Amino acid sequence: LLGVMVILSLISIITIPAVTDSLNNYKAKLCNTQLDEIKAAAKSWATDNISLLPTEEGAEYQVTLGDLSSSGFIDKKVNNPVTNEDFDLDTTIITITRTGKRYTYSIDEGTERTCRK
Repeated sequence: LLGVMVILSLISIITIPAVTDSLNNYKAKLCNTQLDEIKAAAKSWATDNISLLPTEEGAEYQVTLGDLSSSGFIDKKVNNPVTNEDFDLDTTIITITRTGKRYTYSIDEGTERTCRK
């Protein structure tokens, strides 16, 4: 009986860190998917609000997650799977930058950093 308990303990010592790492990697990937969804919502918002977008090279326009939510482009609560908290509607900022004839979309660094924890 003692031998079986020792073997089971060794198996758990080996598998628990591997399972924990897998879960953390999954949460980080899911969080990055959430950020991609937010960027997609910002692109849809930009299509409907083209007159607000910058026309000069390098110019920026910022929209908050709250703006996207109030316009109906994203749910009112977007969960960060890493922290298990909702992204803040007022402080999560998506920057739309004019680059040539295209626009690039980026989410503020603080929000992206939470996905790497």
